[in-house]
Order: sequence, then structure tokens, then C-alpha cells
Amino acid sequence: MDSIESSSVDHTNGKMHWKKQLPPLLQGFYFQLLAGINDANLGIILPSIKAQYGLTQYVVSIVFLCTTAGYMLAAVMNGYLIRKYNQVGTAMIGSVSLVAGYLVFSCPIPFPVLCVFMIFIGFGLALVQSCSNVISSQMPRSTVILNFLHAFYGFGALLGPLIASGLPGWQDTYRLFCGLSGFSIVLQLFTFHDYDPPVEQQESSTTDKDHQRIMYDTLHQPILYACAVFLLLYVGTEVCIGNWGYTFLITARSNDTTAMAHIMTGYWGGICAGRLGLSWLTFKIGEKKMIYSYVSVLIGMLFLLWFVPLVSVNATALVIIGITIGPLFPTTVALTTKVVPDHLRATTIGFLCAFGSGGSALFPYAGGVLIGSLGVRSLLPFCISMAIMMLISWIFVPNPDSTHTFYCWIKNRLGKKTSNQPTTDSISLTIIT
Repeated sequence: MDSIESSSVDHTNGKMHWKKQLPPLLQGFYFQLLAGINDANLGIILPSIKAQYGLTQYVVSIVFLCTTAGYMLAAVMNGYLIRKYNQVGTAMIGSVSLVAGYLVFSCPIPFPVLCVFMIFIGFGLALVQSCSNVISSQMPRSTVILNFLHAFYGFGALLGPLIASGLPGWQDTYRLFCGLSGFSIVLQLFTFHDYDPPVEQQESSTTDKDHQRIMYDTLHQPILYACAVFLLLYVGTEVCIGNWGYTFLITARSNDTTAMAHIMTGYWGGICAGRLGLSWLTFKIGEKKMIYSYVSVLIGMLFLLWFVPLVSVNATALVIIGITIGPLFPTTVALTTKVVPDHLRATTIGFLCAFGSGGSALFPYAGGVLIGSLGVRSLLPFCISMAIMMLISWIFVPNPDSTHTFYCWIKNRLGKKTSNQPTTDSISLTIIT
């Protein structure tokens, strides 16, 4: 009888948990949808911005650099804002920053002013995306939930080129984005009403010294830097292909702009499909092993895209690239939640998401400069080099499902006693899976 009653109580508590966490989770999905629309839109409207202001390739690429500044500012400020205003308040600050940036973009402004307010957009996107990842990481089977969350980013990116090509001018797209972000602010008043923040955000009586200690502990986790580098390279590769892929196709493959835009839509659709279709497989087999497979396929498809100048082959390669690259970000966040202590989870994930998202601006800027100096054909070798560095950096990410670690191997080789020294995955580097 006791076991039956206990099972009934657990089932009831599970339903209550889902009922309470579903509205914030849906809000997180909406955040990712906005981020996807924003990122995919920029690559399509960039030639229009370049033509309107009469800019060179080097100068127009500054918009990416300014977005990077916003992301990096969020990476530094996110932990402090969470401790000061909690996750809900931080998300609201991010949404207000987005509205401010989009509002200015929708007006006729000089290019330098556009660059300044691109920082607002980068800052706001980083904060709301971090919030959505923290919320999803709290859910049961977070690997699957996080992949579904980021599928909404892919769905938004699928809509981005269609919106950009369907509206009369590029400033009209930002008027629409301003309205969508304003609607997000209204939604948050309802979706976050009963939201339970993570453990460390509930301790409202903590002192500044406690806050500093949490930040110190967060910044002294080896997984933070391994995953941060991996995500920076991953996001850079994903968005670099998404933003400059269209320019590559219309320059090096075909001058049919409509058909090439549809091919890029297939790339973003592949990202969405990969996150939806591969989430359960990744959860069952293991995050560490599957990411090795995904990145290896990604590298192979990039070589195919580079050396085979056939539009049909390129279109297929871009879809496969999207499918394999799609699960990387949410799977990395899910793995991190298994290694990081609960009280450091929000600040760690917030830093990773904000810092990693900086790759969506930093590497497209570098790609733009490279294209300006060496031509558009230099894009693919650049993306391949980033993908190879991703594969190398993943070696140093801890594996929560393995006891074979580089740290332990060194200890055994040196013959040192390890009985009184911790060797948990949170302080070791996985090299064998």
C-alpha cells in the first residue's frame, strides 16, 4: 500500500511540476524563436544595408563586431544580474534591451548609430537565450527538452529569410521584430508569474560576499572554459554558414537569388529537423559520443560543399550540415547540467550561452573580412578550420558517463595516491569515452 501511495504522490507531484513549469518553458521557446528569426534575417538583409549606406565589405562587417560586444557584455553581466534581480528580472532586462535596439533600427539612422544599437540587440538576445536554457535545463530529460527548445531557434531561422524577402525594406523587418519583442514583454507578466527560480536564486538573503563566492566557484570550473570554447566555435560556424552561405551561393554557384535563398532555408530547416529528430538518439547513446559523430559528419559535408560545384549536391550538403550541427548547442548545455553543481547551474549556463552566442557575431565578422580580402571562396576553408577546432576542443569536455579520464590517467602513470583527492568529473578532463 505504501509503495502504491508513494507512486501516486510522485505522479501527482510530477504533474504539478509540469503544470507550473510549462508557461515559463513556452516563454523560453518564444525567446529562441525570436533569436532564430533575428540571426537568419541579418544574412539576407546585409547586402541591402551595404548598398544603402555605400559600404565596403570590411565596414559592413562591423555590425557583427558590435553584436559580439553585446554578447560579451551579457556574459560578464549575466551572473550579477541573476543574483541581483533573479532570472525573471534578467530576462525582462534583455527584452527591454531588444525593444530599444529594434525601435532605433526601424528608423532612418546613420550607420554609426546602427552599430551602437546593435550592441543593445546582442546584449538582449544573450540574456533571453540564457534564460531559456536555464529553464529547460531544470526539466526532466533535459537533453530532449533542450533540443526541442533549440528546434524553435531553427524554426525561427527558417522564417527569417522568408520574412526578409517578403517585406519591402530591411527596416520593415525590424519594425516587426520590435512588435514581437514588445509582445514578449507582455507575455512574461503572465508566463513567469509562478516560476520557481533555480536553487541559488531563491536565497534572497545572501550577501555580496556569497555572490562573489558563487561567481568565483563558477569561473573556476574546468568545464566552463572547455564548453565555452566549443560553443563559441560552434555558434560561429553555424551562423557564419547561415549569414555568408547565401553570398557564397549567389557568387560561386548560381546567380538565381530566389533558388539560393530557398537552399539556405533548407539549411535552417535541417537545423530544426536535427534538433527534433536526433534529441532522443543523443539522449540514449550519450552526449559525448554523439557530438564526436555529428562534428565528424559536419567536416565531411563542408569538404563536399567546397570541392563539388554542383548546386544539387551543395543543397543536399547544406541540409545535412544543418541536421548534424543542430543538436550541438542544446546537447552541450544538457551535458553541462549533469556535471555542474545545482547551486552553480544558472550562472554557469548563463555564462556559456552568452559567451558562446558571441560566436554568432565574432566569426561572421572575421568571415566578412576574409571574404573582402581573399574572396568568397575562402569561406569554406575558414568554416572547416573552425569545425576541426571544435572537434579538438570537445576532447577536453568532461564526460559524466565515463570514469576514464585524462586526469586519472596522469595520476595512475605517476603512481600517486588518489584516495584522499577528489577525482570527480567536475574537475577532470575526459579523453576516453
